[in-house]
Amino acid sequence: MTSALLMRFILCPAAAEGQGFSCFLVFPGPPLYNPRGMVERKTILVVETGRLGDLVMVTPALETLRSGRPDARIVVAGSWPLAILAHHPAVDDLVEVPYPNPRWLRLAIERRRWGRWLGRQNACAVLLCHGHDHRVWQWAARRAGVQRVLSERLSQPVGGHHSERLHRLALEIVGGTGPAPPVRLFLAADERAAARRRLAALGRDPGRLLVGVHVGVGRLSRTRRTVSRKMWPLERWARLVPDLVGRWGAQILFTGVAAEAPEVAKVAAMLPDGAAINLAGRTDLRELAAAVAECDLLITPDTGLMHVAAALDVPLVAVFSVTSASEVGPRGPGGRHTIVASEAPCLPCPRSLQKHCPRSLCTDDLTVDRVRQAVEEWLGRLPPR
Repeated sequence: MTSALLMRFILCPAAAEGQGFSCFLVFPGPPLYNPRGMVERKTILVVETGRLGDLVMVTPALETLRSGRPDARIVVAGSWPLAILAHHPAVDDLVEVPYPNPRWLRLAIERRRWGRWLGRQNACAVLLCHGHDHRVWQWAARRAGVQRVLSERLSQPVGGHHSERLHRLALEIVGGTGPAPPVRLFLAADERAAARRRLAALGRDPGRLLVGVHVGVGRLSRTRRTVSRKMWPLERWARLVPDLVGRWGAQILFTGVAAEAPEVAKVAAMLPDGAAINLAGRTDLRELAAAVAECDLLITPDTGLMHVAAALDVPLVAVFSVTSASEVGPRGPGGRHTIVASEAPCLPCPRSLQKHCPRSLCTDDLTVDRVRQAVEEWLGRLPPR
């Protein structure tokens, strides 16, 4: 009786070969949640509980799964940015996962809940992308009897861009070879039309260039807000943006979340009347993507919106400081982007040091002149309005 009430430890093999054994705390339970046993499974679950950019970079793997298994039902589980995959032809269903997942003892409850859900989905494979709590999904898939469970974090495919690593894992599920498809997103015609109407109501002049600016001043969390080393200093935005208006006569479309609106307003206040359209904190994710698709050029640090613009084939100037463009850079279908990257000798910077490093070498060489030169090269190529 006592032993039935006690939790027990079991040894589970790690996902990657050569990782040995890991000890997990679990509750007693039946070996499988799927009562149908060896029924043919046709659902492929893709789990990406990371941020917006992580979810966008999954799209090549989704297209690989669709081309390799056209008869399969592809379901994507993710957190709040999941709406960005709406209208994607490689996705059949979207399932929202609360972020962050419960930890510690509640992991066992999550494992059981998702295990039952997987058993009802007739899942034949699970692809775990960048995100949190891979072990929960791994346990749930095993208890649901899923035969193929591949994890980007636990399998650790070596080298290449993040989207290419996920593409290689998708190839292991469907079999075959081939290069990774580009990162692509899709907008409906009514979404584009609604964005044009809204921009017109906010003073959009169709005879002027529209340059999107994503200031991206900080990293936001539920408990605190800290400055992210991925961002470009605010005072340099304040020097660059008025130059674009004065020299090129462009209108500036400001984007951002509601918490960034005060800093965005400071830059927008430096522009003359009619030159700024401020959408910071005033759109949902799909509306923001449709507005960015109307831009002639977008200037942004390494953010999720950078990947959205690249996936929509919007010309792009991306400013990289602590992160590596070869691993997480833009990969759009047209390749219409310019990367202005730091050349600091201490790069690449480990994430554990980014919040505590007292130096600013990674942003010191990202001068206004370098970014302005890249922007003006793009603006010079655009046809006159």
